[in-house]
Amino acid sequence: MFGVLPLADGPGHGSVYCYASAPAPPGVRHDDEAAELKRRFGRWHDPIPGLIGTISPDQVLHDDVYWIADPLPASHRGRVALLGDAAHAMTPHLGQGACQAIEDAVVLASVAGPGAADDRIAPDLAAYTSARMRRTRMVADGSHRATRLSGMTSRPAIALRNTGIRLAGRLAPGLMIRQMDPIASWTPPRL
Repeated sequence: MFGVLPLADGPGHGSVYCYASAPAPPGVRHDDEAAELKRRFGRWHDPIPGLIGTISPDQVLHDDVYWIADPLPASHRGRVALLGDAAHAMTPHLGQGACQAIEDAVVLASVAGPGAADDRIAPDLAAYTSARMRRTRMVADGSHRATRLSGMTSRPAIALRNTGIRLAGRLAPGLMIRQMDPIASWTPPRL
């Protein structure tokens, strides 16, 4: 997968942020990560080869992707709560890692209440766990499914996936966007 996001760095600058994802064994590194990007993505459609051609090796960040496949039994223990990746690390393919951490913080604030800064008041962390576990698992699982779909390497599977996506776009416009409704329609608790 290769993605391009324009950056708002002022008129006329035209800077973009590119990200790429490809299946690889954990811990594999290359002496020249920019050359590896060119090897993997340099024959893709425009503008990808041109964008990769402008990248210097010192601009490439290479990170392995990890996720918590088996959910933790709780997002808290005693008076300690886990938020974000510490509680539910997920693959980046739905762009929800930081979003879920923010939601966690909002829910934690709602169960902690206004007097939670007082050490004598224990926030209801079981309520926090209860409010977040199902949702974060749903999002993490959805992100992992997206990772598997985008990371296919079998030519027949890729052809089937691409044909299915094209057909869905023609036969049911908006279907792909509506798939995000359960994620995008979250409503924060009242504080």
